Amino acid sequence: MAFQLLQICKSVGRPFTNKSLNWLQGFVEEYSSFLPTGYPSYNQIIKHVNGLPLASDEQEAKKPFAIYFHCSGGNNRTGVLAAVLLYLLGVSRESIAYEYKLTEIGFEKARYPMQQRLKARILKVGAYGGDDSLITQEMLDRMTSSRPEVILAILDIIDNTYGGILKYTHEVLKLNDEDIAKFREVMTVEASMYEQK
Repeated sequence: MAFQLLQICKSVGRPFTNKSLNWLQGFVEEYSSFLPTGYPSYNQIIKHVNGLPLASDEQEAKKPFAIYFHCSGGNNRTGVLAAVLLYLLGVSRESIAYEYKLTEIGFEKARYPMQQRLKARILKVGAYGGDDSLITQEMLDRMTSSRPEVILAILDIIDNTYGGILKYTHEVLKLNDEDIAKFREVMTVEASMYEQK
């Protein structure tokens, strides 16, 4: 089943073309705007996952499945979604930041073509008065990066603004304790299930 995440970026390149913001502020401003708009998409995704077979069922564990979701780069809407899901599963902040950084490594081969498409889109919306010489390679590199400090700042916002991942999940994503428990049950297994006997 395919899900279409909300088109929640207000305009391409907005945080990167606002000269009053540094690169970290730009990312955090843009990514934090995804959090209040996560419902209904995040809710729908978690409820879909809750309908999958339990990973803890040994019979089903022999038939592994994967959940695949993506966007063009994996670091924006998808990166925030992945961070929310991992945080809800109890994954450490450090591990979430490490996983987020892996997006940049996996994206390396597609990076230059993506940067050219981003540049064209930024110019199309009229940023920088259409002067492409003002869009530097450094700016494009930042826009296609997955820096750990960005996702850690988003986790801070979840904790400090929303009162933690459980409160965020209840109040914003409109999921109850039963939904959360089921999600955790489907998505986690005891390590001993996969140890060689």
